[in-house]
Amino acid sequence: METTEAVKKAKQYAREIFAEEGLSDLTLEGISFDDRHLVWNVTLGFSRTDGASPFLSALGASKRDYKIVRISDADGKLVSLDREKMQ
Repeated sequence: METTEAVKKAKQYAREIFAEEGLSDLTLEGISFDDRHLVWNVTLGFSRTDGASPFLSALGASKRDYKIVRISDADGKLVSLDREKMQ
């Protein structure tokens, strides 16, 4: 699988999984390939209005979230979706 295909699949999975949470502003934050496990680690950032505080929602602001989407290189299937650990 090419890098661009891995990113496209990761974004597709994120859109599907978070469809009911007002996902917007989906951006690529990073990508790496795990040679040992043969998976792509694609870090995505996005905003979502669902679950934001009423104050932020009234201002039109949204919660920014970061997820690591792991995609199998062999078949393009979702392996896992985890919260990005902020340092």
